[in-house]
Amino acid sequence: MLQISKVNLRIAFLNSILFSIVLLISTPIIFSITNLDFPMAARICEQFIVMIGVVILVPILTPEEDENIKETINAKAISPILVYIIRILISVILLISLIALFVNILIYLGGTFTSGRLIMGTFVSALFLGGLGLFVASLTENVSIGYMIPIVYFVFDIMTKGKYTKNLCIFSLMNNSFKEKYYLLVAAVVLIILSLLVYWIKNSRGVANIFYKKHPKT
Repeated sequence: MLQISKVNLRIAFLNSILFSIVLLISTPIIFSITNLDFPMAARICEQFIVMIGVVILVPILTPEEDENIKETINAKAISPILVYIIRILISVILLISLIALFVNILIYLGGTFTSGRLIMGTFVSALFLGGLGLFVASLTENVSIGYMIPIVYFVFDIMTKGKYTKNLCIFSLMNNSFKEKYYLLVAAVVLIILSLLVYWIKNSRGVANIFYKKHPKT
């Protein structure tokens, strides 16, 4: 299991981690990050940092877009679904770690708020956006569309100020409300499970096709 995690960390997450770090480092260029109160910190986290959920979660199926890699994985004794689940777990750990690191840096720079609520609220919104993109990517088998849809949702939500998304508004912390995060968490989990289901169905067809190629009917 540890070896599988190491391999997946290298092939599926290296670029995502690097891009996420660049995103975090670039934050002071756009926002002031010193001496923040909770609403100001929430604004930065919900309007910028949540996008690392899209960066980290959406491309976890990218290696399987190559048909040769897909056939190799399908031919292995280990279940491709297990590989997928491991990648999701790694994504969750990475998201929490990066967000926690950023929030604690804000506190170190004079932030006058406690970290727990901001970390979890930001994580939930990031997970929802990433889960939405992951579901779209698994459904369409197109990572570009998987990136696009959560960005469209993000822009729509911020422009309408949650008027239409209501309990699925990703910017509720800015209004000092955490209630929406529970709905977003449930939605994120459902989207990720649906992504697994879609991947399993399509993968099962792929395995059947490989078997048919190796053992054609006579």
